[in-house]
Amino acid sequence: ASYKFRVTNTGTAVAKDVLAAIALPEGLAYLSGVDGAVPEEGGVRIPIGQLAPGEGRDFTFRCEAKGPGERTVEIGARAEGD
Repeated sequence: ASYKFRVTNTGTAVAKDVLAAIALPEGLAYLSGVDGAVPEEGGVRIPIGQLAPGEGRDFTFRCEAKGPGERTVEIGARAEGD
C-alpha cells in the first residue's frame, strides 16, 4: 500500500524541529519512501526540520500488509514548543 500526506505550517512564525509520527496498526509494516525516516515499534518518526509560515512538504511512503483486513494509519506532526 502507498500513502501520501502533507505537513504544513499554518502559523505565522517559523516552526522549528518539526517531527512527524506515523502510527501503524498491527499487521502493517513500513517498507520505504521517506529519507531520514526512523522505523520504531508501532510506527515511524520523520524528522522534518524547519517550516516557514505557510510552507508545506509532501511525503509518500509504502507499507506491507501482513494479511487481509482494514487498517487505519494515524499521522501527526509537532514542532518545538508544540
